[in-house]
Amino acid sequence: MVRYNPDGTLDSGFGSSGKTTIAIGFDMDYAEAVALQSDGRIVTGCRSQIGPLNKFAAARFSSNGALDSGYGVGGVNYFDFGSGADENANGMALDSLGRITMVGGAGNLFGILRVTSDPILRINSITHLANGHMALAGIGVPDGSHTLLKATTPNGSNFNALAPVSADASGNWQYEDATALGDAVRFYRLSFP
Repeated sequence: MVRYNPDGTLDSGFGSSGKTTIAIGFDMDYAEAVALQSDGRIVTGCRSQIGPLNKFAAARFSSNGALDSGYGVGGVNYFDFGSGADENANGMALDSLGRITMVGGAGNLFGILRVTSDPILRINSITHLANGHMALAGIGVPDGSHTLLKATTPNGSNFNALAPVSADASGNWQYEDATALGDAVRFYRLSFP
């Protein structure tokens, strides 16, 4: 990868003098697509030779061009459709939840896959209802079960499980807390699972 400044010169704060190279497979590696996550990390859609065959791969880098060792295995995820033939990724995109969708050829077939992102766990809104309940809405792992926790102080050790919440296919969830009636102050957290 290479990153340029707006004036077309190499960005010396990226990789080594604006460039970074990395071997992710055993022989030939090709970056076919690149996308920026909302946190500035860089995801590349790749095809990589693993043994005698090419496979889909995704590598993630920090914003300064260093391989992100916290992603996949040492910064790389490999994907195998089990076709027994070359599987070549040709394109990639990120959706609004940061999930990678990759497309290409899987042997003699069209191949498409989606990879979950780092879990996005967020409480987007807390609304005090006229009946004294609290209405909460947020984002979680799509189609995932989560645990909503509550506390009367923000100290991390004081949170107790309140209820399970399930996110829909887009990651959205809602919950109405009827137990909040007697608390002057209440704090919430969301965990996965």
